[in-house]
Amino acid sequence: MLPTIFPPGTDQPVPETLPELRAYCNLYGKNFPFILGYFKNCVGPFSRAVAKVIMFSVRKQQDLACRPGKPSRQARELMAAGGCANKAREGIRVCNKQLVDALLGTKLAPIKSRIPMTCCHSNAYRMCLRDTTEDTVGCTAHTVDWAEKFVLKIMGSSISLVCGEYFEESDKCHKLMAQTPAPPDTPRNSTRTKNFILPMLDLMETFPEL
Repeated sequence: MLPTIFPPGTDQPVPETLPELRAYCNLYGKNFPFILGYFKNCVGPFSRAVAKVIMFSVRKQQDLACRPGKPSRQARELMAAGGCANKAREGIRVCNKQLVDALLGTKLAPIKSRIPMTCCHSNAYRMCLRDTTEDTVGCTAHTVDWAEKFVLKIMGSSISLVCGEYFEESDKCHKLMAQTPAPPDTPRNSTRTKNFILPMLDLMETFPEL
């Protein structure tokens, strides 16, 4: 269900046409209450507070894009960027996997390192998306900017609360990222998530008191 709220790099295509947008919005409308219910009832208190911020950003953005009638500016921007996001899917999938692995590994790091590590890896993910879309034929400067802003709307509102100087390129980040433990092996008969939201919330639940 999570690809409904963050489709880039997943099997859920980003809509490029009005009929595709309507189908996507219909799926979003069906899935969002279940996703919201999961975050309300199945995660810890800190993660629940962060998820509330994320879901507010998602709902505001998607409600505008999915508004009935004449396509809104947000809907037009989403469809305009859809071709870029879909063409860059495999590259974005690599970015997603790298972030998921980094978050799972960060959970094994010393507690005091987990917040800055998360921030550095989140910034590396943002840069990975930008580099991937910039290198994709059919992506324009406008759609590249849209992709970056889309990610920041999802994670930026929560990450910016704690990151400060670590949400940018720096020697400190390169050092921390090099020290990140390898992710644990995925248990047999289990599938590693391809979406970063759940691993990030699970990791945040282990953060030290600020």
